[in-house]
Amino acid sequence: MSTDARQEWREWHERRVAAVSGPYGPLAVTGTHWLDDRPDGRIEGLPGLWTAEGDEVVLRAAAEDGLAVDGAPAAGGPPLPDRRGRYTHRLGPDGGPETTRVTWGARHLLVLRREGRWAVRAHDPDAAARRGFAGIVDFNRTLLPPCAFADHFLCPFPPPGNTLPFALRAGERNRIDH
Repeated sequence: MSTDARQEWREWHERRVAAVSGPYGPLAVTGTHWLDDRPDGRIEGLPGLWTAEGDEVVLRAAAEDGLAVDGAPAAGGPPLPDRRGRYTHRLGPDGGPETTRVTWGARHLLVLRREGRWAVRAHDPDAAARRGFAGIVDFNRTLLPPCAFADHFLCPFPPPGNTLPFALRAGERNRIDH
């Protein structure tokens, strides 16, 4: 491997580690909550009421929830609150964890839609997995999918027949925790 190739790999590896361990990267994910599993709208550990209503997610938030939508307190008008003091916000899917519309302190609450199902994915920069991360064992540019870093991602299985007749001993193998 030439010096240029080694340097190129080092730079790539540094970018990869930064992406994985960033404040809103896969190691910051603390939960993916599918809304059709929560008909009452309550998500354990998250404030507000979250419901899927057709082509959008409806968030109902009160002042004590401490949520913000688009950078402003979620409990603020218009529209006026309901009789329980909750304000209603209609949300579509977010573009990514860095640009979520809903935040809760430093946490970003990503609204997503997969195969017609709505979910809220919580990203916490202070997540235990992120704090304990010490690097990636890597042999080349083969990548671990996001589900290797957090249980809150769907992990794809290869389709039948998509196998190799030998062991592939290269690529990212495991994350390293302190």
